[in-house]
Amino acid sequence: MGGFVGGPAEFVAIMPVDTPDVGGAVVARVVAAARGSESRLARAVFEGRPGHPVVLGRGHWVGAARQAEGNSGAGTYLRQRPDMVCVTCDDLATGVDQDYPGGSAR
Repeated sequence: MGGFVGGPAEFVAIMPVDTPDVGGAVVARVVAAARGSESRLARAVFEGRPGHPVVLGRGHWVGAARQAEGNSGAGTYLRQRPDMVCVTCDDLATGVDQDYPGGSAR
């Protein structure tokens, strides 16, 4: 098994498994936005609501990890970032979080 091609990772994409209609095109768009931004921080937005994926440049990893807790993950850290690049992805997916099969809450 080989290592990473091109050296260590510069970005991480946080993508929960319960957003089934969010595919590779959304991830690619958000990654491109993070790479092109000075903040190196971007997230998908669906109908004006923040969603996933969230892409963090290496400089954000420690801060996000320190503040991550429970189901909100790095939400506290992300809400404190005025330099977050919001990437509209309505044309690619709904971003609906389906915590239960069929999308119903229990």
